[in-house]
Amino acid sequence: SSNGVVQLNVECYGGGLWHTWFDRDLSIAGRVILRDPTDPNKFSHRLVKIDRSILRIPNLCIHLKSQKEREAFAVNSEDH
Repeated sequence: SSNGVVQLNVECYGGGLWHTWFDRDLSIAGRVILRDPTDPNKFSHRLVKIDRSILRIPNLCIHLKSQKEREAFAVNSEDH
């Protein structure tokens, strides 16, 4: 947690149409691994599905990018 923001580690599974994720409301679903607060060596897992929009990945509008910038745009699924 930093400045009131929690960063989640996520992993991309398979290929994706990554541009379809930008500029739209997104939610989160998946498996969460929790550490037991009384025993740090014990873990459990839960399935989570949030039924509301909680984030949006902004994209600069296309008319503010040059042709070269549009062609060079690539999502690095390991870093972003």
